[in-house]
Amino acid sequence: MSEKNIFELNEAQKAKIQPHIQQIAKSAFLAGVEYSKAVAENSENKIDDIVVPVLAGPAETYAEQFAGSIKL
Repeated sequence: MSEKNIFELNEAQKAKIQPHIQQIAKSAFLAGVEYSKAVAENSENKIDDIVVPVLAGPAETYAEQFAGSIKL
């Protein structure tokens, strides 16, 4: 007698859930970028004032790529 795994999703279920998971990942990534900017702004280390904005510049693109790579 085999037990059915109730947590195993079919493709239709995955298709409904995946965009939400991807949006969560994108939001978390962008929140991290904003946090980094705030810390750099509060820091007395002036290199942060240069490095963080440069790295954060393409953050939206990176967030999209990261979120798009997540598959259920």
